Amino acid sequence: MDNAPYHSTLFERTPNQSWSKESLINFLQEKGIQSPPLAMKDQVWNIVKQNVAPKKYKLDELANEKGHRVLRLPPYHCQYNPIEMVWSECKRYYDAKISAIHPVTSDAVLGLWKEALEKVTPEKWKNYIRHTNSIIDKAWAQEQLIDASDILPVIIDTNDSDSDEDNYLTEGEESV
Repeated sequence: MDNAPYHSTLFERTPNQSWSKESLINFLQEKGIQSPPLAMKDQVWNIVKQNVAPKKYKLDELANEKGHRVLRLPPYHCQYNPIEMVWSECKRYYDAKISAIHPVTSDAVLGLWKEALEKVTPEKWKNYIRHTNSIIDKAWAQEQLIDASDILPVIIDTNDSDSDEDNYLTEGEESV
């Protein structure tokens, strides 16, 4: 699942450091946790960090109830989501056919979308899944090749006395 806001609705807002001190204290009080009365905001924030529960997404909980686990895609990596190819196919079909509909009514538009969705057969869906798995496998193979621990550091000695200055001097000139 991608990280669209409508997929990422939380059961409870998780506090962050931009919350006001008063909001952080209210959060703690709702949890039955007291903070020192004269505590500074950063002290209250440290107490909040120790007592905040992990984020719980509504859709994740719904999926868990049905025996499924949600896999969230990294941001800006729609190529790992086969539904994007289905959506693309449906949009192409719709765009190719909409100009032939006269008059354009809500029922006609909905009918055309239904037609577009029906064009996605189980066989096409399997192919989209297979293609997506291939993309994921290739990306994983590349990750294995680009292991950060294999990259050697580039060390530049700023105290090095060698200079390219000698390359620019003409015969008879001396560096100062």
